[in-house]
Amino acid sequence: MRRRDFLAMAAATPLAGCKLPLTIEQGLMSGCRTAARFDPIVAQAWNGLRHDRVWDVHTHLFGNGRSGGGIWVEPDYDRPRSIMGRVRHAFFKNAGCVGDDDDRLDQGMVARLVALADQCPPGAKFMLLAFDFTFDETGAKREDLTTFSVPNAYAQRIAQSRPDRFEWIASIHPARADAIAQLEAAKAQGARAVKWLPPAMGIDLQSPQAATFYEALQRLDIPLLVHLGEEQAVAGAKRHELANPLFVRAALERGARVIAAHCASLGASPDIEANPNADKAPMVANFDLFARLMADRRYEGRLFGDISAVTQV
Repeated sequence: MRRRDFLAMAAATPLAGCKLPLTIEQGLMSGCRTAARFDPIVAQAWNGLRHDRVWDVHTHLFGNGRSGGGIWVEPDYDRPRSIMGRVRHAFFKNAGCVGDDDDRLDQGMVARLVALADQCPPGAKFMLLAFDFTFDETGAKREDLTTFSVPNAYAQRIAQSRPDRFEWIASIHPARADAIAQLEAAKAQGARAVKWLPPAMGIDLQSPQAATFYEALQRLDIPLLVHLGEEQAVAGAKRHELANPLFVRAALERGARVIAAHCASLGASPDIEANPNADKAPMVANFDLFARLMADRRYEGRLFGDISAVTQV
């Protein structure tokens, strides 16, 4: 399937109608409307579906932590001094439609998610993402390489406040000394998956620490939602070389279930299967590398793609 055909098909999926898409014609900033206006093609996409089996697996929580819930953001986000920091701050606030009161940004984000979720048919749910700090290979937490962090306990609490609309996904860096214990606790507390963003969180998908984590994921039957392909929204550790979709074979070969966020739809990576020397390997579109993995019949039932953000300009 050609990528443009895939994206055209993705644009007609049901959950696209629960959110309020912003078109170029509507301007750069969201109008933050409160009532959804479904296009006919979006409304038709719900026909024949069991609404209680439609779950959006990629719904970010965000905030600034002033509510006391444990959210952490880098200082230049919360009180930006640079021009670019102020622009990013304005864009994130507008995208989340959280209002102008920074002291209630956390609550505004949750209220907006609830309002959007309630516009979907009864039974449809959204899976709220926790987001761990960056850790280095020694297991040290690196706030200096972290853009933001949303604790597992916060995601769990918000999800449990509206169990008819929300589930939650934990985030646990595999380099943490207590990574496996954290994973077992998250499973016991109802986490449905684990979220990683390797370029921002500094996660090497081929590391021994990750391998140990994959075995625990397989044992506990918890899928991994992992960002593959170029990352443009969260800087963090800025380890862009870690986004190669082919690296996720390490998880699949150890029996873990994997959801490739955004279907690796941005950027290109070295094709290390054509040449193991990454410096000399041909550059191939990340989406094509993801498609190669999807075509591998060994991974049927264990490798999936989510279509979040693939229709963004």
